[in-house]
Amino acid sequence: MIFSKIKKTCLTFLLVISIFPNYVLAYSDYIIPGGENIGIELNSEGVMIVGQYKVNNTYPAKDAGLRVGDIIIEVNGQAVTTINNLVININKAIKKRVILVI
Repeated sequence: MIFSKIKKTCLTFLLVISIFPNYVLAYSDYIIPGGENIGIELNSEGVMIVGQYKVNNTYPAKDAGLRVGDIIIEVNGQAVTTINNLVININKAIKKRVILVI
């Protein structure tokens, strides 16, 4: 009886291992880019507005005339190529008028 249970358990375990996909166990904490170009190029000129947020019950971007899909290419005469760059240029102009080129 005990041998039968052990045999059944072993067979079940082997069946589960053979069905369970091995690629599920292959993971990484990061991706290493490489390989060849597949036809997608990332050329960034500006930062696209993809959403608007409410601040103190108002929508400052909407009130300023900005819309989802607009691309900001300059802040106060400084070219914008990344979100970080956009934030830095806006923070430099705290309490001043910000001129955006879209």
